[in-house]
Amino acid sequence: MSSRKSCRKSLARCLPLVGLALLSGCAGSGPRVPPELPSVRQVTQSQHCGLTGPGLLLVTSQPQLSQYLGLPAQNLSVQPLRSLDLNREVLLFVTMGQKPTAGYSVRLASAALTGDTLDLSVAVRTPPADSVQAQVMTSPCAILALEPGKWNAIRLHGLTVRPLLLRP
Repeated sequence: MSSRKSCRKSLARCLPLVGLALLSGCAGSGPRVPPELPSVRQVTQSQHCGLTGPGLLLVTSQPQLSQYLGLPAQNLSVQPLRSLDLNREVLLFVTMGQKPTAGYSVRLASAALTGDTLDLSVAVRTPPADSVQAQVMTSPCAILALEPGKWNAIRLHGLTVRPLLLRP
């Protein structure tokens, strides 16, 4: 009986030490923590941005924003854009270019940081081939607010066949 008690006492003393040893061994071999993703959010979108080509437009100042908000054939909700502090965030216009009908749109789907490149994916909606759409020229876009400083390039997936790369 006394050998059982001494065995239990030894086990009770050693078990916490064994647990600590196992935990400290696991801590060093755990998964790598990805770098913190900069803030990326969609501010607005529109059917009529006034930009005729598909692509990316980075806006970093109020004068530059005013220049683009004055484009003809534009129908944007400008208040959310003008209220942004462009010292803390920059704007990225993701444009689909000119489209022959209504029914097209683009929106932010996901964001990831790969090294010093901000990888953005967008979801593009096109009208079904057999649908009836208004026969009107549109220029759909999404406008994103990005936190600067953690990336040196933007790579956009989903808008065109090949990813678009912007190096500001």
